[in-house]
Amino acid sequence: MGADLDICFIEKRFAEWMHRFLAAFRRAMPVIFFFITSYFLILLLFGLQYTIAASAITVFFSSRYRRGAGSVLGYLILIFP
Repeated sequence: MGADLDICFIEKRFAEWMHRFLAAFRRAMPVIFFFITSYFLILLLFGLQYTIAASAITVFFSSRYRRGAGSVLGYLILIFP
C-alpha cells in the first residue's frame, strides 16, 4: 500500500515538473528560434568568422523581448543595424 502511494506521488511530481518544463521551453522558443536564424543568416552572408556576432545579437534580442518592447521592425534592426 505504501509503495503505491509513493509511485502516485512520484508520478504527480513528475507531471508537475514536466508541465513547468514545457511552459518554460515554450517561453524560450522565440529566443532559440531567433538565435538559430541569426546564426545561419550570418554564416551564409558573412562567413564563419562572424558567427560569434549571433550570440551578441541574441542577447540584445532577448533583453528587448523580455521587456515586451519591440516590433518586427525593431527585431529586424537588431539583425541589420
